[in-house]
Amino acid sequence: MKRNIIAIAAFVSFLAMSSSGMVMFFNDSDRMNDLVEGVHLTFGFILTFSVLLHILLNFAPLKKHLQEKSTKVVGTVLCLLLSFLYLAPIYLS
Repeated sequence: MKRNIIAIAAFVSFLAMSSSGMVMFFNDSDRMNDLVEGVHLTFGFILTFSVLLHILLNFAPLKKHLQEKSTKVVGTVLCLLLSFLYLAPIYLS
């Protein structure tokens, strides 16, 4: 039961985060972005919390996945991309 609730919370939060992020990205209206920002922020916290709980409840299978070579390669590439996207604006400003 606990896993089902956490999975649904993560899924709905993902939908809210992605849809509100798209609205803020493609919309030029500051008023609309101000309204959507609250949804984005609230569901961002819910998503973070539910994903952390999901990881804790599924830690053993996650460890098995992390031992596969393809998972290591994809994880490394995504971590490098994330680092670049965070650090590039610092160096470019």
